[in-house]
Amino acid sequence: MAFSKRESAIPAQRDVTSNALVGRAGIAAVVRFAPAVMLVALAGAVHAYNAFRSPMYDDDEGLYMQQAWSFVTSGKLSPYAYFYDHPPLGWFTIGGFAKLVGGFDAFGTSDNSGRMLMLVVHVASAALVYAIVKRIGGSAWAAAVAVLMFAISPFQILFGREVLLDNLAVFWMLLSVYFLTGERISSRDAACAGLALGAGLLTKEIVALMIPGMFVLVWSRLEPGQRRTPAVTWLGVAFGVAALYPLHALAISEFFPSGSFLDLKGGDHPNLLAGIKYHQQRARDFGVLDPNSEFWRAARSWWRIDPALAVATVCAIPAAALLARRSKDALGFGAMIAVFMLFLARGGAVFDFWLLPVVPLVAIVLALAVDALRDATWRAHTRERAAPMLVRFAPPPTAALLAAIAITAVVRVPAYGRSYDRAFRQDQTQAQTQAIDWIEAHVHPSAVIVIDNYAWVDLHPRYENAHSFWRIDTEKAIRDDLLHNDWRRVDYVSLTPVMREALDDGKLPLVAQALDHSELAARFEHDGMWVEIRRVSVAPVAVVAR
Repeated sequence: MAFSKRESAIPAQRDVTSNALVGRAGIAAVVRFAPAVMLVALAGAVHAYNAFRSPMYDDDEGLYMQQAWSFVTSGKLSPYAYFYDHPPLGWFTIGGFAKLVGGFDAFGTSDNSGRMLMLVVHVASAALVYAIVKRIGGSAWAAAVAVLMFAISPFQILFGREVLLDNLAVFWMLLSVYFLTGERISSRDAACAGLALGAGLLTKEIVALMIPGMFVLVWSRLEPGQRRTPAVTWLGVAFGVAALYPLHALAISEFFPSGSFLDLKGGDHPNLLAGIKYHQQRARDFGVLDPNSEFWRAARSWWRIDPALAVATVCAIPAAALLARRSKDALGFGAMIAVFMLFLARGGAVFDFWLLPVVPLVAIVLALAVDALRDATWRAHTRERAAPMLVRFAPPPTAALLAAIAITAVVRVPAYGRSYDRAFRQDQTQAQTQAIDWIEAHVHPSAVIVIDNYAWVDLHPRYENAHSFWRIDTEKAIRDDLLHNDWRRVDYVSLTPVMREALDDGKLPLVAQALDHSELAARFEHDGMWVEIRRVSVAPVAVVAR
């Protein structure tokens, strides 16, 4: 059967039209996602530049690296007695990443391998910040502002680089929030949010403080008749996953305190309830009511490193309340920040990096505030319902809060200069790596060495008697079995500022005695960080000042 020329041309025309539509869709997708990709790439570049050199390798970084190493090499939760300081998923993650990239020395030192994981986590967290702002109704412009606030904060840059469980927990928290901020929270979304929250709880228990605010977020997004199933699914899955931690302790009879009538193991052993009690009793003080408390010490540190973040954290809570009528999600984010800050102000131990979970939340709230102010200004400029908008969404107070943050950033420019100089120009790890190299070149592998945790993985397994200074006095197998409670059995002390500060508290007498009977063998110092290798001598030597 013959076709006319017109009829035979129709399929070709359809193919051309179809290809054109596909091409336009592809271009539209590129245009749509290009800003997000560029912003996330910028966040990664800012984080990565000089990350192996600044800040110095912290004692906590070495602790998590040694626990990850122990899990990978022997299947144990710690090379020492595991005292339930934190749930173990964090160092499982670190150890898995180290195996994936070729080992703990794939990027030089073991801490560098951990910091490479922190880069991956930071990029993923930045992408989640962008996606969350978009999902809760923010413009692309607001999402960009949030990512920039998150990426260029010197506090986030410095502590975000460190191998900290908090950085991993922030990712899981944001992932859970992402699944809870869709247009509808399906059962699958609620289950995924629960899995992410449960993973966060198994990484760092401090994520539990975000649950009340996240519950407000879920409650505000759903109609009254739709709230029960997603909320129950989300929390049920989360607590089901998190329950693996106490169930493991129960299974091996390490849940109840040693000697209690519920203790089935007998003898003196680590246990979960003792670990919880330890955290509750650390550095007890009167919190926000005491000017010399741990909270105000940390707050002064936040002010020195990132003044605008300190002010923004305070301003984000009232800003979320002002935005509540415009954005039903703002109140949930404000509640998350408020509950977390109340915990920090409670009285007790507060470490500088504990503010990390708040940073992306503050960025999200303030991005929404900037978006609301921009909308109000635009409507006022175009004379479209200007007065109702100003009254309803309260831009004047919002503008005042944002102005306070901007003014702080401008006034405190010298502080930012110091923080960015530390982040991008200083090499605070050089002295630490030089100390490791010196030990490997000059110290016999059988020597007993007291070290900072940062060097633990790099010296093991060759230096099997290189032990963390924390464990010398507190680990029975080391204090009594290896050293027989005698400082004379120590050969070297690798002294760092962190160790010096710990010794000033007088809680490590065996290490202190070894240090008092030591002489300087080598010293390395660069950009404010120093390490001394001290040879312990049985003969009397000059006492090291403390």
